[in-house]
Amino acid sequence: MKKVVIVAAKRSPISKIPGELNYINETELVALVVKDVSIGLEHHIDEAILGSSFPVERDNLCRKAIIKAGLSPKIPASTISKTCASSDEALLLGYNKIACLQAKAVLVCGSEKISNSSYALHFLKKNVKRSVQNSLQEYTEVLDGIQENDMVYINEMLAKKFAVSRREQDEFTIQSIRKAKKANQRGYFINEIVPVSQEHTGGNGLHTDEWLSLERKEEEVRSAPPMFIVDGCITQYNAAPISDVAVAMVLMEYDLAQKLGIKPMAFLHGIMSTGVENDQMGMSMTDCVKKCYIKTICHYPLLIFLKLTNPLPYKPCVQ
Repeated sequence: MKKVVIVAAKRSPISKIPGELNYINETELVALVVKDVSIGLEHHIDEAILGSSFPVERDNLCRKAIIKAGLSPKIPASTISKTCASSDEALLLGYNKIACLQAKAVLVCGSEKISNSSYALHFLKKNVKRSVQNSLQEYTEVLDGIQENDMVYINEMLAKKFAVSRREQDEFTIQSIRKAKKANQRGYFINEIVPVSQEHTGGNGLHTDEWLSLERKEEEVRSAPPMFIVDGCITQYNAAPISDVAVAMVLMEYDLAQKLGIKPMAFLHGIMSTGVENDQMGMSMTDCVKKCYIKTICHYPLLIFLKLTNPLPYKPCVQ
């Protein structure tokens, strides 16, 4: 099997709902990021794969985006819809294509255009209405009906199962906001963001993450009411915000990257996919980490040995 590396990665700014990216076409947003990330690599890309949980464009978004970005129409393109794991699955497929000698370079993309997603907006509207009317259900009322795509209820279930308190979640949220704002002020995100101009948004354009421009006072975070169930802990502040965003990266066979003189951003040593029983919803990531860890021990025993027995002088690259 061939070694797989990441040689380029870009993303759009993250927009709130509704926000500056509300009116840009989904295909156009992906195309902007694809065009930027593939500069100088266009002629080496053998395939393109995109993941989107709720794609607005139903007719192979990936294909339309790469054509709009100016890439060759001879590049085969696929769009994967697997709810929250869609772009992860795209990455897995791209990794396998290269590792199994079916491609030397694969463009992997992800897109969420929630502001135009009828499914997501319907779900949001329903819960906001319940919250305003003070008619939220209790945890016991929703427990038996939790489905795999009910992420908010799965989060509530996991919080209760592992005794993660509302206070702990709020404190983590406050620290996360501080860190994100500080990183943004120091320019840590500049090189990874593809600005979206006024021409594309029809408004002011967007050059940085829109969420980071909003003020979040600590007391607001701590006093916010539950959003989804009466006795819940998830609020509008400590939950992951729904957003508009597009991302893209180029995976490449390590030998080709060396030949082209490209320094890899990261090595990919293992990617896993797994499913769990209904009563274990939300725990699939734990199984994946275990599988990846076992695979790493089997394939790279010396690497693990060095890392565990001699951690100070050994400095591995990002993996």
